Amino acid sequence: MLDTFLDRGLVRVPAAFTRAQANAMSDAVWRHVARTTPCRRNDPSTWNGRPINFKRLKSHSSFAALTQNPATSKALDGIFGAGQWTNAKAGPQILMTFPNAAQWQLPNRLWHTDSGFEHRTFPTFGVKLFACVEPVRPGGGGTLAIAGSHRMVERYRPTLARDERGAVSALWSGVMRQDPWLRQVVHPNRTETGALMDGPHDADGIALEIVELTGEPGDVWITHLHTFHCVSPNARDTPRMMIAEAIHRAQRPPA
Repeated sequence: MLDTFLDRGLVRVPAAFTRAQANAMSDAVWRHVARTTPCRRNDPSTWNGRPINFKRLKSHSSFAALTQNPATSKALDGIFGAGQWTNAKAGPQILMTFPNAAQWQLPNRLWHTDSGFEHRTFPTFGVKLFACVEPVRPGGGGTLAIAGSHRMVERYRPTLARDERGAVSALWSGVMRQDPWLRQVVHPNRTETGALMDGPHDADGIALEIVELTGEPGDVWITHLHTFHCVSPNARDTPRMMIAEAIHRAQRPPA
């Protein structure tokens, strides 16, 4: 698992927490939605797709199962060292996407990382967890990630002056210009976008692949903070529900 993570910048931990724990998270989210919006769990006619403020829900006890389970803890220990990692102070994000597209299409906007390039890619300074709370099916709004893109960051970072490594939007566009395949992701010929999902692309020895983060309730994806990812349309008939949380090395390595 560690070798896969280091090479691809992402790895899936299946059934990291239980279905019962996932159900408790889901129930908490839907209760919050019912209290704060007109949306109702069993009435699709009420799903208006407007952003929902989940700030007050972040501290709900059910979300502790995301990291407080043996499978996720073991994986994080393997990446950072035993006990050498810490949860984000802000708590988890609740990611909910109501059906919003008649047909799924690869997005070309909003590809980004959740960190600047102040820190070297290796040793890993931080990761982001994406966990399935309810089933997340292909085309159903699961976050998209570019496997291998953290290595493109590793290659690109030394070309920048130290004081340029925090200008996030410029960093993103710089990485996405490094290879023709990456440029096609953000500036696609719409008749050829399907080819971008066909499998790995070799970028001078780095295998790049767009991966849709899907899975069953309790599955957890671990992604490097230098892995590019993007929101995705939901072309299915059920909401996408995931939670995400950043994890950092307890003692960060030198920049």
